[in-house]
Amino acid sequence: MIDLGVPKKGTNCWKIVEFPKWLMGTKTSQNLTFIFTRKDKIMSKSLITDKEYRRFEDIIFKVWRTYEFGENEFTQAETEHINKVFEQLNAEHPRECKIIVRHHLKRVYYTTMAREQEVSEGYIRKLAKNGAYYFLQLYDKK
Repeated sequence: MIDLGVPKKGTNCWKIVEFPKWLMGTKTSQNLTFIFTRKDKIMSKSLITDKEYRRFEDIIFKVWRTYEFGENEFTQAETEHINKVFEQLNAEHPRECKIIVRHHLKRVYYTTMAREQEVSEGYIRKLAKNGAYYFLQLYDKK
């Protein structure tokens, strides 16, 4: 039997104390370690506020309508600027950029991406929000 010990003070997560010998070195033990071990660095808050994220969603919605239906609401200069922003975002933060593109433009669920990458859905959401923060930083640098 796996001893889950007691939760760390101030957290809701359990920490594994010991594995049975027959479970050591298997894929199951790695998955259990991931599930029950909390990493504070991964679970930190996102960098963007709700108001800023709403502004990002408004911009990305217009981009999606252009991508999906060809309804371009941008001037030529705005279109070029958004393309440069996405290029720079992909160069500096490729993982966040790919999550934004797949979720907002190609309509792939966060859950699907989390399963593909074998991480939690909350982690994917945090990466997406951080990507939105980086996008707005680059977008506002006109």
